[in-house]
Amino acid sequence: MSRRIYYWNPKRKKIHQDALLNLRAARGNIDPQLLETARKIIEAGMAQDKELPEKQGPEMVPVDREKNLLTIMSFLELKRDNQSLLLKVKGLMTDL
Repeated sequence: MSRRIYYWNPKRKKIHQDALLNLRAARGNIDPQLLETARKIIEAGMAQDKELPEKQGPEMVPVDREKNLLTIMSFLELKRDNQSLLLKVKGLMTDL
């Protein structure tokens, strides 16, 4: 996949500078007390989020569904001759 390259022509540069000026003006209009309160709430939420997996216990493990399916498919490719296994897995997959 190739990366798209954007060149800075005068029109694009003006749009970019106008957007930055608007952003700075909007930041200037925000109440500093409100901004500090929001930062504290976000920081507390992130700290609580980091603690959550430890509270769940060691038996809770995140599952990567796509990786699991790829593993099953590669295993089935190796066991093509075992039709009963293929039928069992197909039956289980339709239940999902």
